[in-house]
Amino acid sequence: MVDAGRTRDGRARLGEINREINLAIRPMSDLAQFGEIDVWSSPLVTFYRDAGDCEDYAIAKFVMLGMAGVPSEDLRIVVLADTIQDEGHAVVAARLDGRWLILDNRRMAMVEDGSVRNYRPLFVIDQNGIMKYSDVPLLGYLPDHAVTPAGLNGTGLRGTVAASN
Repeated sequence: MVDAGRTRDGRARLGEINREINLAIRPMSDLAQFGEIDVWSSPLVTFYRDAGDCEDYAIAKFVMLGMAGVPSEDLRIVVLADTIQDEGHAVVAARLDGRWLILDNRRMAMVEDGSVRNYRPLFVIDQNGIMKYSDVPLLGYLPDHAVTPAGLNGTGLRGTVAASN
């Protein structure tokens, strides 16, 4: 998979690895595989078992994209709340030409972060660590008498992936 990704550039590289990993791993819950609710597996374990859930796909994509030459500063694992299915979910975000694309195991097509409507970001994991999102704007720089907004509507991801730039 890594070799196939290295032979391509840009969006084709991202798409190749996204597609290959989506097809290589059978969807299976951690409870069914391990008897536990949440287990984050390395790509080697995931490919050995030939199965995984969303974070296993995301971890594999994150690692494989890095090995294929995508700079680490252009990759993120984003842990989300799926507002339609009312559950947690994980995807990879990859920056290409200044825009963040979402690589999701639930679809083959990559979409820009601003086009995703049913996910609300919770955490971002990158080469620097883990960052938590907040629906409440940071207000520490505002004077005491300033009027503050009610918060974010959480309907899309635009600008949320890039928060850690």
